[in-house]
Amino acid sequence: EVQDKNSPSWNKGRIFYESKEVKNVYAAQFDKDIGSFLDARAMEIVCGGFMAIILPSIREGADPLKCSANAVLHLLGSSLLDIANMGLMDEAEVDSFNIPMYFPSPAELEAVIERNGCFEVERVEQWAQPTSQVSAEQAALMVRSTNEGIIRGHFGSEIIDDLFNLFTKKLIDSGLFSDSSYVLPSELFVLLKR
Repeated sequence: EVQDKNSPSWNKGRIFYESKEVKNVYAAQFDKDIGSFLDARAMEIVCGGFMAIILPSIREGADPLKCSANAVLHLLGSSLLDIANMGLMDEAEVDSFNIPMYFPSPAELEAVIERNGCFEVERVEQWAQPTSQVSAEQAALMVRSTNEGIIRGHFGSEIIDDLFNLFTKKLIDSGLFSDSSYVLPSELFVLLKR
């Protein structure tokens, strides 16, 4: 749906969820993917066996559209559009690219696990991010290290350095890391029993 021009959740010019319609599509895909993951692990783990999962999440009740990770990915998408406007690629390439990542709340993940039925939740802990500040430059390097491969695979190698130089500048200029209105993502630890 995020790539269908006739869909209300078409994600034109964006690479991550920035509207409730697109967020709902990402949540539905997350639900499907985690369900498939749990089904596969259930075939590997003996009854009574345990599995631990750690994944990025957002705290219960927080607005995912005000998550700092979402804002960072918005700036990355904006940088991709700037690269397209420079004529280094076609804007349609940006329209066809979406970062395949979702930040569930603990309740969302527990609901998926319960619907799946293969595992019981033994423990759920949400670990807060360290309170030490990350600089914009460090954040840009982290985004590059985790996303360069998928970006290179979609857009090619030619734009990578220009893209991340532009993205780093945008991240520095944004003041995002000094804006306390944004929610930091956290790590969600879940212990499951087969």
